[in-house]
Amino acid sequence: MVPPPLPGMRLVRSRSLWLICGQQFLRAAGYIFYATWFPTFLIYAGAALCWALLPPAGRIPDEARNQESS
Repeated sequence: MVPPPLPGMRLVRSRSLWLICGQQFLRAAGYIFYATWFPTFLIYAGAALCWALLPPAGRIPDEARNQESS
């Protein structure tokens, strides 16, 4: 048994359908922005952030020395 087809105008007038389509459009746009921008961020800011978080090579901070001797 095949159900009768939905009338086209009923789908076009459906508020829920328009909201779902809008949500999917914005979700896809957000993903594209994230997928294209995030690698660029990691290249430029990520490398600088890595070096900023590392202490200078060969130097142990005084706070760490004091904790080891306690």
